[in-house]
Amino acid sequence: MNREIDQSVPLGRLAAFDLGRGLIMLLMALDHANSMAGLGTQRGGEFWGGQFPDYASLPAFLTRAVSHMCAPGFALLMGAGMALLAMRTRGTDGNTVGMVGRFALRGALLMALQFTLENWAWRLGARFPYGGGIYVGVLAMLGTCMLLTGPLARMNAGALLTLALAAMGLGWLLLPPFAHWGEPVPLWLRLLAVPGRDNGIIVLYPLLPWLGIVLAGMAMGRALQRDAGAKLSRLPLIGLGLLLLFALMRAWGGVPANLRPLPDDHLWSFLYAVKYPPSPAFLCLTLGEFLLVLGLLHRLSTCAGCTPLRLLQAVGRSALPFYILHLWLYALLGWIAAPGVGLAGVYLVWLAGLAPLLPACLAWSRFRASRPDGSAWRLL
Repeated sequence: MNREIDQSVPLGRLAAFDLGRGLIMLLMALDHANSMAGLGTQRGGEFWGGQFPDYASLPAFLTRAVSHMCAPGFALLMGAGMALLAMRTRGTDGNTVGMVGRFALRGALLMALQFTLENWAWRLGARFPYGGGIYVGVLAMLGTCMLLTGPLARMNAGALLTLALAAMGLGWLLLPPFAHWGEPVPLWLRLLAVPGRDNGIIVLYPLLPWLGIVLAGMAMGRALQRDAGAKLSRLPLIGLGLLLLFALMRAWGGVPANLRPLPDDHLWSFLYAVKYPPSPAFLCLTLGEFLLVLGLLHRLSTCAGCTPLRLLQAVGRSALPFYILHLWLYALLGWIAAPGVGLAGVYLVWLAGLAPLLPACLAWSRFRASRPDGSAWRLL
């Protein structure tokens, strides 16, 4: 067994965060392998207007559906991690100015990677959204959120949750009615609230609703400052509550909870939710699922000697390098497989990509852990 996989001790009190982040990376890789190497098993998208998704089969729907919790789950964990780091450095060498500067530096790094390495990878993969342009994607969103929320990381949980609801609510209020899909939108509104494309600018992750999720994660991180283990054990109850709220929203109908009317052409249409921007129904469904999973991972994290969990933890601790590397790897595999493979081939491509990615994550996790806290390597 590789020496970097220490099986002698439990994974740690808050290892559930690393495990959850690792699971997100693996599911996201499957979705991107499908985007870059697949023949296309879906028409339409989860937008606030336009054509709803039309999947070729139930397996194709499930392959896409399992990835939906990735973006909200990662934004939630990023916010929680920021709050935990801010409180851990209180009274030590990490003063407030230094903490905010560190968040700002990492946020700027994420934004730079968006407009260079990520966008170039999508172009190589021949599946660039809308056929080309300046793509404002998930890294730009996360980086901007980190820049804006860094100074707030030590606010109390109640204030953070209030700001979270306000940001999400404002984003939904600024969204035009679904019947106005395709009409021109000012750039500032596109960046803040309305996904789509104008004049070569492509926005899939407008700031306000995702800023709300990051702030909610920071509130969760603040709540975990005391008795984290007991509170993590209660996450499944919160997750079940959100799923129940999703069911009630579905009984209510499509608008306003889903931001548009619901389709009824498949049995699984009940689970359709607007992701761009994240609707209230989408957030209740995906965050409810993710909190259930996070609670389960917290229970599993107390086990020693579980190699799969330690691999998952290594992926979670290497999220940014994994993200950049997996885009280029699957873009290359998609270019080789052009014009694409079927759904079974997508799973083979996904596994083929993970074969080099997992050892790379183990090596990176070990190297990063060996660096001091102030090292620039820890920004990655």
